[in-house]
Amino acid sequence: GSEMCIRDSNLSLDYVKQLLHNLQRDFQMLPSPIQVCLFLNIYFFVLWTFLPQFMMDNSSSSLKNMHSKRFWSSLLSNFSHQSLLHLLSNMSFLLTLGKPVCVQLGNTVFIYTVLLSSFVCGYAPMIYEGLLVRLNPNSKRHQTRVNRMHIGFSGINMALAYLYMLLKPNEMFVLGYSDPMPFRTVFSVILWSDLAGLIIDNLLFSTGISHIGHLSGLLSGMGVRRVLCFTKWGNKLINWRYRAKICRPRDLF
Repeated sequence: GSEMCIRDSNLSLDYVKQLLHNLQRDFQMLPSPIQVCLFLNIYFFVLWTFLPQFMMDNSSSSLKNMHSKRFWSSLLSNFSHQSLLHLLSNMSFLLTLGKPVCVQLGNTVFIYTVLLSSFVCGYAPMIYEGLLVRLNPNSKRHQTRVNRMHIGFSGINMALAYLYMLLKPNEMFVLGYSDPMPFRTVFSVILWSDLAGLIIDNLLFSTGISHIGHLSGLLSGMGVRRVLCFTKWGNKLINWRYRAKICRPRDLF
């Protein structure tokens, strides 16, 4: 019996070592900007686990933080996750869509997209929430928005998804339990879901999802596209084959 236990423990240890080795190998094969994004998101998640109040004050986008002049909190909110499921879903999205964007458009474009999206997705929700509070001063539901918190990488992912759609509009994807469909269709479903969620969030009840953060990510992606397609600096950044894909007139969206 004891020999069986020792043998089983050795097998388990070998499996863990092999798994860690594979993870290290896969991580080293990723583009450097993807590695940095993964590290920051995981590091911030650990901080949220052990220092939740500190992170809430310094790494979440909220009107409360803006009123307290902690402006950096909105930028850092893009790398913050409170739950493991939220982190895993956003990181899997980053690896699935962000990696091809980084490889095809280059590290500079990827970094530019992340930085621009961090700014837009960090502050746009606060402008939106602030306007709702001012326009509805007598609404208790809207006044609670002062304490509402926006966190997560999904806004940046939305910008990357937009660029991915321009590069590979007909790539087949499965959304939930649906049959495979072109990514252009998947992206449209996500977009309309966010628009519907935004309306529901304003008129009926809180969905618990930062739909305005997702939509501002889309605006960031469209801004990156304009820079790449209509500026001399953008023209020099990417290969002409990929530029032809993302600058097609029918993809203005």
